[in-house]
Amino acid sequence: MKVGMLPGMKTSIANFMDITSRKRAEAALVESERRLSTCWAISREWRIAAGRMPSEPWSLSAKGARD
Repeated sequence: MKVGMLPGMKTSIANFMDITSRKRAEAALVESERRLSTCWAISREWRIAAGRMPSEPWSLSAKGARD
């Protein structure tokens, strides 16, 4: 909420903005990042067994070979 006085008047004006959708999107992003991090951590054992330890998850192609 923003509140301000109109210049030269004894009147104030208020502005409200609904941020519900932004907060929901932020929460969804945090959850998505948590799931990606969990999957990446769990896949570490597979990558060690396969002899592939790239530093980033996107450095493996769909077939598991390095790009």
